[in-house]
Amino acid sequence: MADIELVIKLPEEIYRNYKKVWQKRRGSIPESCIAFGTPLPKGHGRLVDGDKLFSYIETGIHVGFLDDRYDCLEEVKAAPTIIPEDKEEVNNEVTD
Repeated sequence: MADIELVIKLPEEIYRNYKKVWQKRRGSIPESCIAFGTPLPKGHGRLVDGDKLFSYIETGIHVGFLDDRYDCLEEVKAAPTIIPEDKEEVNNEVTD
């Protein structure tokens, strides 16, 4: 049977509780899926299929229908969004 990748949104408290339950008693499959899930970082940009986009741009440059950086940037802007951006602001301090 094939795997399915699933993005779910749930309150952080529930996520933390699932992790605690799983660590204590090695919970059920849904609990372990949540416990081993990868949270998306706060403030992430929109998520696109980068491999598909890269292939499309690479082909477009090779075939000649994308001429320059501007064309490539337009393709990135036009790429279908898989997961919308997280508009929550994040402190993006730069440290040396």
